[in-house]
Amino acid sequence: DPEQTAAEGVRWSQAALAVRPQNPVVWNRLGGALYHADDLDGAEVALRRAVALDPRFVWALSNLGNILKSKGDLNGSLAAHREAVRL
Repeated sequence: DPEQTAAEGVRWSQAALAVRPQNPVVWNRLGGALYHADDLDGAEVALRRAVALDPRFVWALSNLGNILKSKGDLNGSLAAHREAVRL
């Protein structure tokens, strides 16, 4: 069940953040899990946190660009993808 899998991903990521709150990889994974749980706003917040912790984290920038595109923010999406390519 995809909904259950997404919810498990969110729970696991949140548990990992309780131990490593400054880990951008975990924030990126939480963003992906929230995306699959249809929480685009939460996914954006998590991915922005990942990028804030590591501005050179290409995967997080790319994922952020995808989320922004899904939310209809094409300018933000393009900016995030351009930064990912630049790095």
